This record gives sequence, structure tokens and C-alpha cells, in this order.
Amino acid sequence: RKKGGPSVNPPQPSLGLSAAFGGGIDWQQSTGEDRYRRGLYTTWRRSNPYPSMATFDAPNREVCTIRRPSTNTPLQALVTLNDPVYVEAAQALARRMVRETPGVAGQPGWGEARRGFRLVLGREPTDAELSRLRAWRRRCREEGRFAVLATYALGKAQRVLASLEPLDAPILAHGAIRPLIEAYRASGVSLPEVLPANRETAALHRGRALVLAPPSAVDAAWIRTFSPASIAAASGWMLIRGIRRRRRVDEAFVLSDHADWPGLLRAIEATGCETATLTHGFAAPLASHLRSIGLEADTVATRFGDDADSGEAIADAERERITIAAHDEDRLFDEGDVA
Repeated sequence: RKKGGPSVNPPQPSLGLSAAFGGGIDWQQSTGEDRYRRGLYTTWRRSNPYPSMATFDAPNREVCTIRRPSTNTPLQALVTLNDPVYVEAAQALARRMVRETPGVAGQPGWGEARRGFRLVLGREPTDAELSRLRAWRRRCREEGRFAVLATYALGKAQRVLASLEPLDAPILAHGAIRPLIEAYRASGVSLPEVLPANRETAALHRGRALVLAPPSAVDAAWIRTFSPASIAAASGWMLIRGIRRRRRVDEAFVLSDHADWPGLLRAIEATGCETATLTHGFAAPLASHLRSIGLEADTVATRFGDDADSGEAIADAERERITIAAHDEDRLFDEGDVA
């Protein structure tokens, strides 16, 4: 992107100053890419500040400012609704949201809204992002179907559990997930009670239970025990339409474990560690920052990349890792029992 250069004149209201001070005073609006440059490059005259900035409490620069007060006025609302800069910025944001994140299966627009939240605020939504999952859970119970949620055994499954409410019980967990839940509890993390997902609990809670299973189990004979069922997947990769289509699920929930920059720094600080080893994603810049604040930090290369395609590679590796556990569960049922 373009950096540096002369000041620019984005759109602003016509002030009609030429009648009083001559034509040179009026604002000559920039065109092309200069029309959309960052506010840093906006022309500023001491006696004629940019109106939008003045409306939102920008100091007049005639004197030094040690504190910038903030106000909340009706005029500010009118500016955001009518100023061409804000209107065009909103349109550009909407186009980017649509272009970068096709809607999630089952609820068009969810992916776009989530991406917009991330672009504007720099972090993921919190409680709202889980509301669809809870609604799907309730709908399955009303329809007398198992709610089978395919999610990674380590991390994602525990995050889903922590977000559930008492009314979501009973909760059944695949054999590849249960030991990791117990490990979380042993380390002091409070999680709801879960039951083993087997033939006995399936018969006892048929049509009422939420079932947590790793992705590979959804394609195994084990899944036939839980019928009728609505199958969903929870992953950050559910933003990508091709991956959602290949998973062939009834519902797709965009639930990402990726942390933003402040979240990563808070997590590292909370551990009290003196050395951090980083892998996957933008590890090198983070390692550089940690070293600048006095920590020892290094990166470890993996066979995975950093783009969307690597997400499928990671998912495939995770499925491969739990195949043995899934096979052990399958052996509990022979074909006659589950036909």
C-alpha cells in the first residue's frame, strides 16, 4: 500500500467560504486513491480544521493539548449517517466482509458479521458467537434428535463444554475426548459433567443428548449408534465454504481458538514463564516482541503452513491422531448391534 506523500482532501461539506474569503479557501476534493487515504494524510488548516475531526473532539492545534476530552452529541450521529466518508467506508467494509467470508451454512450472514466484528474491533465476538450453537442444541432436543458436534479433542471440545448451560445436559463425550476433559479438570478448570458416548448412554438419552466427538468419528461406524442425529462441526475453518462443503454437516459453527495480539500477550504473561517456544502462524514477529520485553523466545518449524490450506492439513493430522481411539470405540459395537 502507498505510504507517505502530500496531504489529501477527502470529501467534506461545502462550506461556501469563497464568497467571504475568495475561491482559494474552498476545499478542492482529492480524486482517485487520494480520496481514500488514511486520516493521517488529511489536510489540516489551523483556522479551518477538517469538520469531521472537529466534530469528534479533535484539538484545534492552536495550543498544546495534554488531555483530549470526549463527547457524545447528536451532531456526531448525523455525521456518521450523512458524511460521504463514513458512508463510503461502511460500504467498503461491507464489501470486504462479503468478499472474504461467505455465509456459514444454515445461517447466511453469520460469517460476514463475525469477520466484520474482527476487522473493526480486532477480536472475536464472545457470548453472541455461541448463541447459534445453543439454539441448534435446543432445536435438536425439540425434534428428538441427537446433537452430534464434531470438534477437535484438545482445546475446542473443552471450550465448547465451558460455554454450555445446565439445560444442555446430558452431554456425552467420545473416548478420545474424555481423558483430555479429565486432564483439564485435574489442572483446575471447571467443566460440566460428561458421560461416555456408548451404546448404553445412547439408549438411555436417545433424542436428548449432546454428543461431542472428534471429526474422524463422524465418518466411522461408531456414529450409527446415535440416530437420528443432526451433525454439526465447530471450527474456525468453517468460515471457508469449500471446507464446510467437504465436511457434509447439517450445521457449521465458526468457533476459532486463534487469539489476537493482546490475548496472546496476556496469556504468556499469565503463565509467568521466562522462556516461550512458538510455532505456527506469525511466530517470528511474536518471538521478536517477547525478546524485546526481556523474555527468551524462539520458534519451532512444523510441516504446516500458515494459510487456509494448512487448516485442512492440521485437521487431517488431528483425525489421523485419534483414529486408534475411534477404532477402539467402534469395537464396542458389532455390525449387528448398530444396524
